[in-house]
Amino acid sequence: MSIPKAKGIKHVLLILLIVSAVLAGKWIYQVDPDLCNGCAACIHWCNEDALYMYGGNAVIDPELCNGCGICAGYCPKDAIYIVWYESIEESESSVSPMYGPNPTHGPVYIEGVQPGTDIRVLDISGRLIASTGTDPDGFALLDLSGSASGIYCIMLGEEIMGEITLMK
Repeated sequence: MSIPKAKGIKHVLLILLIVSAVLAGKWIYQVDPDLCNGCAACIHWCNEDALYMYGGNAVIDPELCNGCGICAGYCPKDAIYIVWYESIEESESSVSPMYGPNPTHGPVYIEGVQPGTDIRVLDISGRLIASTGTDPDGFALLDLSGSASGIYCIMLGEEIMGEITLMK
C-alpha cells in the first residue's frame, strides 16, 4: 500500500519543521556569576569575541558563543558551564544597556541606550572625566586612553550604569 502524495508532502514538511526547530537551538557556554572572581583569564581565549567583562564578572554573549568550550578550560574557578540555548526574538524595548570592554585600556563602547541620552564618566572622587550623548542608534564611544588607571563610574543621565576599570 502506498502513501498518497498529499500525506507524503505533509509528512516531509512536518519533519522539516521539527528539524528546523531543533536546529534553532545550540550548545553554548555561560558564566556562573557566583563562582566568577573577575580575573578575566578566559577572555583572551574566546575566538568569537563572545566573552567580555561586565560588573566585575565575565559574561558570555549567547548569540556570539559558538560552543567550542575553550574558555571553560582556562577558568580557574570552574565558573563556565555548558547550556542548551534556544535563541529568542526580543523586542527593541527589551534591550538593556551594555558597555565594554571591562577592564579596558581606553575606548569604551556603550549600546542599547535611549538615543540622545547623556553619558558621563566620573572618577572615584566624582569628577567628570568624559561625557557624550548616544547617537540615533543608542550607541556611544568614549575614549578614556588619556585618563589614569583606576575605577570609573558610568552614568546614564542621573542613573549609575556601572563601573569600568581602566588599565594602562
